[in-house]
Amino acid sequence: MRFTTYLWKEIEPMFNKIIQHPFIKELSAGTLPLHKFRFYIQQDSLYLSDFARALGIAGTKAQHNQRMQDFFDFAIGGLTMERELHKKFYKEFNIEEESVQHPACFAYTNFLLSVASLKSYPETVAALLPCFWIYGEVGNHIVKYAAQNNTYKAWIDTYSG
Repeated sequence: MRFTTYLWKEIEPMFNKIIQHPFIKELSAGTLPLHKFRFYIQQDSLYLSDFARALGIAGTKAQHNQRMQDFFDFAIGGLTMERELHKKFYKEFNIEEESVQHPACFAYTNFLLSVASLKSYPETVAALLPCFWIYGEVGNHIVKYAAQNNTYKAWIDTYSG
C-alpha cells in the first residue's frame, strides 16, 4: 500500500465529517446563507496571505532549486489567482474587506507560520500538505454534488480544479 493511500485511510473518518458539515452541504446545494459566505471569503483572504507566506518560507528551506521554485510558484500563483477571485466576490456579493482574523483562522495560520519558521523542511511540507489535499478533495466532492445554477459556482469551479 502506498503511504499516501495509508494516510488517506487514516483520515477518512475526518474527511467524511468535513463533507457532512452544514457549510459544505449548503454550499454544494447553493443554499448557504450569504452572510456565511461573506464571512468565509473575508477569512479566506486573510488565510491565503499567511498561507502564501508559509509557502515562501518552505521554499527557502528546499534543498533543490526545482522544489524551491515550486513553493514560490505556489505562493505567487495562489495569491494571484485567489485574489482575483476574491475581488470578484467582493464586488458581486457586496463583501467588505476584513483585516482581523477570527480565532480559528488565526490559530491555523499561526500554526502554519510557526512550523514553517521554526521546524524542518519535512515538517513544514507535512504541515502545508493537508490544505492542498483536503481542499482538492472537498472541491471534487462539492462539484460532484453541486446544484445546477448554484450561486457559488465560481468558488466551486476554482476549488475543484
